[in-house]
Amino acid sequence: DALPIYFEVAERQRVNDIQARDAQRREQQKAEEVKSGGGFGFKLGSMIGSAGAAIGSAASGAQASAEASVRNAHVNKNKERFAKHFPQLLAAGEQLITDYDCKVLHQGQKVTGHAILSTNYLCFESGTLIEIIPLREISCLRHSVALETIDNGPPYIMITPAPNVISDTLQVFTVKQQLFQFIEFGSLLVTAGNFYGSSTVKGSAFERFFNFLDHAWRVATPVPVPGVQYAA
Repeated sequence: DALPIYFEVAERQRVNDIQARDAQRREQQKAEEVKSGGGFGFKLGSMIGSAGAAIGSAASGAQASAEASVRNAHVNKNKERFAKHFPQLLAAGEQLITDYDCKVLHQGQKVTGHAILSTNYLCFESGTLIEIIPLREISCLRHSVALETIDNGPPYIMITPAPNVISDTLQVFTVKQQLFQFIEFGSLLVTAGNFYGSSTVKGSAFERFFNFLDHAWRVATPVPVPGVQYAA
């Protein structure tokens, strides 16, 4: 009876040895997979990550393309408007800088149109109202706010009273004692930039137009303007 027991023990030992070698081989495989960058789970995760990155890249590219299309169409439309309403400026070599939707206060009424800035002129066009202001005649630009009135009349315009108050209105004073008030700025580019989450279009339409105008004004004429008395 000892022989069968011997074979049983030997067979059990052989099986144990095989299992031990298999376990050791699996551990070595795992170690190699970790060393080389992971196993199937890792590879699948990498594939998913790569696919996600590709989708994100494609979406980002489509977004950029759509935003560029909006920008190009907007720029072309602005050029057409400038050429149509200010041909004399175009003929004189003026270059369009920017064009923003806005309203002006004219004889106590809001007039809807476009604030158009070229190299040397600030213009407004509404279809019925045309204004051309030489930048060299501007004496002061003021950040302001437009306050609605209880009688639904023209807004009350005041210079922005404190740094933490958001400006939305532009007041332009000239050396000829004129005052032009631009309110309710808007821009398709700003709207599109906000819609697409663009990082290239920052700030409100008012802020962007004011910055364009302030820069062009300072290029066109010395600031402070010689001969103008400014309040302390």
